[in-house]
Amino acid sequence: MGKSEKVALPSDGNGNVHNFSKPSSSGKEKASASGEMSKVTSKQSGKIDLVHLEDIQEEEQKPTKKQKFARHWKRFWFCYLIGLVVFLAIFLPLLFLKIVPALAQLIVDKTGLPISSATLKAVSDDEVIIGLSTSLTVPGGLTVKLDPIDLFLHNKDTPGFVPYTMVSLDGQTVKGKTDISVENMTVGVGDREELNKWLNLMLFEEETDISVKGNTTAHLGALNFNIKLEKTVRVAALNELKGFKLGSTRIRMPAEEDGTNLVGSLTLPNWSDLTIGLGNLTFNAWAGDLLIGSTSVYDVVLPPGNSTLPFRGELFLDTIMDNLLDILGSQAHALTSGVMEIGVSGNKTTVDGEHITYLERVLNDAHIMSQIPIMQLIADAMGSIRDGDLELNGLGDVLGDGVGSLLDGLFGGDGEEDAGGEEGDDSNLLDEIFGNIDEEGGNSTRGILGDLLDSLDMRNGVAKRKFLHAIVEGGK
Repeated sequence: MGKSEKVALPSDGNGNVHNFSKPSSSGKEKASASGEMSKVTSKQSGKIDLVHLEDIQEEEQKPTKKQKFARHWKRFWFCYLIGLVVFLAIFLPLLFLKIVPALAQLIVDKTGLPISSATLKAVSDDEVIIGLSTSLTVPGGLTVKLDPIDLFLHNKDTPGFVPYTMVSLDGQTVKGKTDISVENMTVGVGDREELNKWLNLMLFEEETDISVKGNTTAHLGALNFNIKLEKTVRVAALNELKGFKLGSTRIRMPAEEDGTNLVGSLTLPNWSDLTIGLGNLTFNAWAGDLLIGSTSVYDVVLPPGNSTLPFRGELFLDTIMDNLLDILGSQAHALTSGVMEIGVSGNKTTVDGEHITYLERVLNDAHIMSQIPIMQLIADAMGSIRDGDLELNGLGDVLGDGVGSLLDGLFGGDGEEDAGGEEGDDSNLLDEIFGNIDEEGGNSTRGILGDLLDSLDMRNGVAKRKFLHAIVEGGK
C-alpha cells in the first residue's frame, strides 16, 4: 500500500499511453493544488479523450460582511435615500413642533419661582401696588429669551381660573439662575371675592400660597415656542398678628377737640416676607363683648418684623363706668395673671379719605387679642398725672359725682365712715379680692394695687375702703 499502482489506460488516437499515479491510502503524498487532473470524455464511440484542467481551487472563497454591505448598498442606495428623506420630513417637524417645546416646558415646570421679597400696598378701592423679587433657573449652557408676560394671581383651589390681580414682567434673558424683579407697579383689582379669600388666608394662617399663571414665547436660538408659566409658591403669612400689643399710653383729660383722650404707641408684627401697606387704620377696642374705645393709626406700612407706630384714640369713659361690673367680670381670668385682656378688631381702612373695602371686609371680621400688664396701665396712668395730661377734676366731671367723690377721697378728701356707715379695718380686703386666684398672679396683682394705694398716699381710710369694696363688687 505504500507504493502507487500503475493503471493502464487506453491510448489516444496516436497510440500514446498515459500513466497516472494513484495516491497511497496513507495520505503521505498529496496531489498539489496546482497539479494536473484529468477528465475523461467520450469524443466518439469506442474512444476516450483526456482533457487537462489547470489550477482548479479546492473551494471557492465566501465574501466578507463588508463586501456584502458594499454590494447591497450599490444595489439599493437610492431606496435608502428615499426612506431617509421621508423620515426627516416626518421627524423634523415633530422634533421642533412637539419634542423641543415639550422639553422646554418641562424645564420651566421643574424650576422654582422663589419669592425673596414682595410688596403689596393699597392705593385705592380699585387698585393696589405690587412689587416682586424672584428668580428663574435654566440648565447650564442654555440661554433662553422670554417675551414680556402678564402673570395673573389666583387661588389654585378655586374651580376654574379666577384671577384677583395681575403683574407684568418685562422681557427676560435667562441664563443659569437669573434674578427677576418687578418694580412697584399699580395694577387693578380683579375678582374681589377671590382677593378677600386670599387676604383672609394671609391674615389668619401661618403660611399661605401665592399662585401665578401666564403665557409667553421663549426663544432658544432660532427656535421659538410657547411656554406656560404656572407656579404656586408657599410663603409665610401674618399668623393672626400674634404679638400685637400696646406700648406706652397717656390719658388726656379733658379730651381734645376731636374727642381724643388716649395717645400712645402700639406694635404690629408682620410675620411674612411681604411689605404690606394698609393706609389709615381705625381699630375698635373691646373688653369682653363690650366696645370700650377706638384707636387710629396713620399711613401704616409694615415691613417684615415688628413695627411700632403711634396712635390716637378715644376711651368711651361713660360706657366704661356704666358697665364697670361687667368689664371687671370679663377680666376675672386675665387679672389672675396680672394683666388685662383687650380685643381689637378693624373699624375702617382708608387711603386719602377713600374706604378700602377689600381690606375692611377682612380686618373688620378679625378679632385680635392683646394682653396689657396691669403695672403698665398703672404706670401709664401715673405718668399721665405727672405730665399734666390727666386732670383729676376733669376726670371727675366725666365719670360723675359718685366717682368724683371717690377720687376726692382717694386723694385726701374728707370722710370718716365706710360705705356701710362704719369705720373698719381694711387690712383683709386685698385678701378678699384675691382669695380665689392663683398664687403667682394674685401676689403680682396684689402688690401692684398695694403700690398704687401707697403711691396715692391714701391717708383717708374711708375712701380707701370704698375703692377696695368697688373692686370686690366688680369681681363678683
